[in-house]
Amino acid sequence: MNLQRAEKLLDRAQAAAEALGVAMAIAVVDAGGHPIAMRRMDGASTIAGDTVVPKARTAVHFGRDTAEVVEAAKRNPVVYASFLEASESRLALSMGGIPLRDADGVIRGAIAASGGTGEEDVLVSTAALQGDRP
Repeated sequence: MNLQRAEKLLDRAQAAAEALGVAMAIAVVDAGGHPIAMRRMDGASTIAGDTVVPKARTAVHFGRDTAEVVEAAKRNPVVYASFLEASESRLALSMGGIPLRDADGVIRGAIAASGGTGEEDVLVSTAALQGDRP
């Protein structure tokens, strides 16, 4: 994951959020969950800006879309609460984070969007991946 790719992902995600008419925060993290780039659109809530990096980090740490993590947490709330408590990284159980994999399936980072409904967050993150080349 590099800054150039991260910026392209942010551009596509922002365009998708604008098409939905929703101001969002969008972030890309590397394979260690460290922020590469983050953008908070004009009008996006401050909580969206606070949660977007932890949401992307959650996709990296669990190795799957955060929508799947949210569903797993509903079935095993005590286990997932312990994950959040034990993690030294800030994580967020919220839809809209998607891991970024290379051609071999290795996680190289994640993108997340925050500020809409969970479904809107997923749509924006997914739209950012259209045409992406790892």
